[in-house]
Amino acid sequence: MQAIGIALESRRLDIIEQLYEKTQDSSLLAYSMEAVLDNHFPLSYRDQVLNFLYPLFPSPTMDSKSPYIHSLTRLLVTLSNPALTVSLLESLVPKDKLVAYQLAFDLVEGGAQDFLETIRNDLPMGDEVRLIITWAVHAVNLTRPGLELCF
Repeated sequence: MQAIGIALESRRLDIIEQLYEKTQDSSLLAYSMEAVLDNHFPLSYRDQVLNFLYPLFPSPTMDSKSPYIHSLTRLLVTLSNPALTVSLLESLVPKDKLVAYQLAFDLVEGGAQDFLETIRNDLPMGDEVRLIITWAVHAVNLTRPGLELCF
């Protein structure tokens, strides 16, 4: 893990990519993300690292038990990039609805209301992803009153 810290400090993201390609260990990606979020890197560099890490994460599936789904959710919430989020949700729905529900629930739990509203607006009416986000909002409303997104 020291190599990850050194690579981040020296702004050598290619080293992180090489380590991941050799090991295929998603925990290295999660560690890199946590390191850049928990340390005092400039916001522009933080976003650069997160955008670099996102495509390296394998697509979450029920088969793999996706232990890094929470890291991926944190990355998406931190970037507040609705296009990335909608694309991921749309790719999950046909093959792994349960993972899509978990991701949606985590997004609603951690995402800002304007981020969630933008995701909602980017989805077509009647879209299954939109229904999943709606379900997640209603589920969270049971435990956290005050979230008032209208779907």
